[in-house]
Amino acid sequence: MCFVIDITSIIGLLIEIPGWYPVPARLHAVDEFRAYLVFSVFSAGIILFALIKGKEAAWPRRVLVRFMSLKLPIFLIFCMGYFTISPWAGSLARWVCRNDFQQMRSASGGDYETCVRMFPWLCTLNNAIYIPAYAYTFKASYEWFRCHPSNDNKGIWYPQAASAREGDDYTLLEHGR
Repeated sequence: MCFVIDITSIIGLLIEIPGWYPVPARLHAVDEFRAYLVFSVFSAGIILFALIKGKEAAWPRRVLVRFMSLKLPIFLIFCMGYFTISPWAGSLARWVCRNDFQQMRSASGGDYETCVRMFPWLCTLNNAIYIPAYAYTFKASYEWFRCHPSNDNKGIWYPQAASAREGDDYTLLEHGR
C-alpha cells in the first residue's frame, strides 16, 4: 500500500511543485515539497529493495520495518507539521489566502480570515488519509519481518527480542502466586 502511495506522491509532486514556485522562498513551501519528493523516492526504493531481496535474506525485511517505524512520525512532524505548527505555517496560510493561491480563499468561502483559520485544518484533512495507510504498512512490514526464520528472537531495533517468559512476574503468574 505504501509503495503505491509513494509512487503517486512522486508523480503528484513532480506535477505540483512547479505550481508552487510563486510562493515566496522565505516560506519554504517548495523546499518542503522537494524534501517530501526525495523522501518518497527513498521510501519507494527501500520498499522495492526489500521486496526483491527479502525473499532470500532476513536483513532487507528488518531494514524495511525499521524504516516503516520511522515513516509515520517523519510524515507527521515534517509534512503535516509544516502546514500546522511550523514557524512558517501562519505566514504561509496568510500568503495563500491573501493571494487566493490555487483558489484556497475562494474554496473556503471567500473570506480572508476564514481561509487563514481553515488552511491548516484543510491541509491536515488532505493528509490524514495517509496516517492509517502508513500505520497498516508498518504492521504489514512487521509481520513480514517476523515471517523469516533468521529474524526469530530479533527485535526491530535490538539484536535480540525479549522473551515473553523472561522475568519473575511471569513465573509468579505461572505458579498461581
